[in-house]
Amino acid sequence: CINMGMTPPEVINASTLNGAFAMNLQHTHGSVAHGKAAALIMTRPIHSPAELMYSFGTNNVERIFLPDL
Repeated sequence: CINMGMTPPEVINASTLNGAFAMNLQHTHGSVAHGKAAALIMTRPIHSPAELMYSFGTNNVERIFLPDL
């Protein structure tokens, strides 16, 4: 967020939808939809998505779910 001058929602969009589109994977990845592969993270309780971007040195990730390959 800080280095690129982006808001937390812009960072999330860039790393999901736009990232999948850049790799030509938008039909199978990048958003939560029926039939798409999903890698998800479950966080500890947070107040907003911005907390993930700005809580340096804190591990807010509780669990990671990866799709079957």
